[in-house]
Amino acid sequence: MKRFFGLFLFLLLLAGALVGLNVWNTLRTGGTVQIGLRNGGSLFGGGGGTYTLAQSPTLDLKSTDALAAMSRQRIALAKAVVPSVVSITTTRSLPPQQRQMLNDPVFRHFFGGGRGGPGNGGGGNGDESGVAQRALGSGVIVTKEGHIVTNNHVVENMDQFEIELSDGRREKAKLIGTDPATDLAVLQIENKDIAPISFGDSDKVEVGETVLAVGNPYGLEETVTQGIISAKGRSIGAESLNEFFQTDAAINPGNSGGALINVAGELIGINAAIYSQSGGFQGVGFAIPANVARRVLDSLVKNGRVVRGFLGVTLRTTPLSQAAVKQMKLPSELGALIEGVANGSPADKAGLKAGDFIQKFNSRVIKTVADLRRAVAEVAVNTSVPIEYVRDGRTETANAEIVEQSRSAQASNQPRQGGGGSGGDNDNNAVGNGVLAGVEVTDLTPALSRRLALPGNVGGVVVTGVSQDSPASDDLQPGDVIEEINRQEIRSTADFRRAASALPAGRRVTVSIIRERARSFVVLGP
Repeated sequence: MKRFFGLFLFLLLLAGALVGLNVWNTLRTGGTVQIGLRNGGSLFGGGGGTYTLAQSPTLDLKSTDALAAMSRQRIALAKAVVPSVVSITTTRSLPPQQRQMLNDPVFRHFFGGGRGGPGNGGGGNGDESGVAQRALGSGVIVTKEGHIVTNNHVVENMDQFEIELSDGRREKAKLIGTDPATDLAVLQIENKDIAPISFGDSDKVEVGETVLAVGNPYGLEETVTQGIISAKGRSIGAESLNEFFQTDAAINPGNSGGALINVAGELIGINAAIYSQSGGFQGVGFAIPANVARRVLDSLVKNGRVVRGFLGVTLRTTPLSQAAVKQMKLPSELGALIEGVANGSPADKAGLKAGDFIQKFNSRVIKTVADLRRAVAEVAVNTSVPIEYVRDGRTETANAEIVEQSRSAQASNQPRQGGGGSGGDNDNNAVGNGVLAGVEVTDLTPALSRRLALPGNVGGVVVTGVSQDSPASDDLQPGDVIEEINRQEIRSTADFRRAASALPAGRRVTVSIIRERARSFVVLGP
């Protein structure tokens, strides 16, 4: 015991000596002695150290003034525009026959049991009351009277619409009208305590311009992403009346109907679709130009319908070969070839004939059939416009007085609902080889279209199964509606088999699909 006490006393004296030596050395060098233990440390070390935080960044802040200013501007821009973007929840009451269809074993196998059908941005749910609720879409408040612009595919075939504002208020909305040809729709709420956004001139948008996309992807409200305008004048689908902006600002399911904003805080586009190999955003999104949305808004509010010009011609949709260009004595293949003229139409009265090759319409250069369709649709009715065309190698000009396109004509210009004319066997529609091998489809019937709550202008075939060893197993799933394969329209299972069987080996294939009420593109292959 005495030895232990002696050892303890020796260690205590040694520690005291060391502390005294440290104090003497600190005082000798002009330092400051700090008495006590820090942070629960012990006399023998272990936690008794000190530290000093940096008081200022090592970077010269003057060199980052421009970046800081850009950040402040972006923050101010987001705060200004977010209150104008809303979340849209749509619901649809199912009639008894459709509620019965939900319990059909075939539908439960292909499309999942108990689901209320796909929604834009996420799955919906069905219940015993017969109400199917869809997931969220987005919209943009554009007038002081509460008008909201969104995508047609967000609202079509739905009964009720609930709007959630950025401050959490919820309002019931009424449907003013839809325009499937441009995939736009207009809703309205009664609340006047709102923040409408101003329209920008989308004709002045340039490639490389900085933009913000605002919406509710996957139900995540008030999401803001930044990017640039990657390209202009993109066409999606042969029948579309839109020339889309392409942007790399992130757009995902649920962003449909949301706002594309320029740095001035103006609305320059309505987000509409993505191009993806995975179903999610991969750097390529599309937006409908704001000038198109403004015209649709004006027409729906004032007329209750969209008023479009009508020329009365049938156009060749397949490209001209160089041999045909030479034989017809055309300066180039850029233009629109008339294949037929309706009796008594503006084109007929202007003297246009089958075989005429239109190169300018109302002083606008026409490079494709889509260019001419859009140009005619945008002309105010009862307006006389010049048309420049080539006939027998000679350039000639005619004047046509454009009239309003009838509703039946507008409907006929939309992709047909469901399949037709295939005469095929819907029980065996899997392709034996190629990137679509193992993909089984069926014709899109009116009943299936209602079941999937599809917009009225959707046509194609419905995927009913994808084998696990199919090259498309990671990209396609039951319930997808295939509209196009490599820009070739698919209207029936026979179309699908022909197009899929003719696909070149080892090449990428672009497939346009409708999934969750949102149009997107998937790229199959290497």
